[in-house]
Amino acid sequence: MAHTTTFVGTGTQTNLPAIIQQLVGRVRAHAETRRQQAQLRCELSQYSNRELADMGLSRADIDGIVAGSRIG
Repeated sequence: MAHTTTFVGTGTQTNLPAIIQQLVGRVRAHAETRRQQAQLRCELSQYSNRELADMGLSRADIDGIVAGSRIG
């Protein structure tokens, strides 16, 4: 008795170079966002407590502002 196996593909092929390219793009975008957040944190930290208070902020608000910022 002969045994045969038939493979039925899904018709989709993975485009590995494109997937890698997307991943690298996402990593770069994330790194750029982190760089901009660090710059924002540094700039806000340079204000005096009085200047921050004039803006309605305190030093404790800086990390929250940076974390909630939509940069990019």
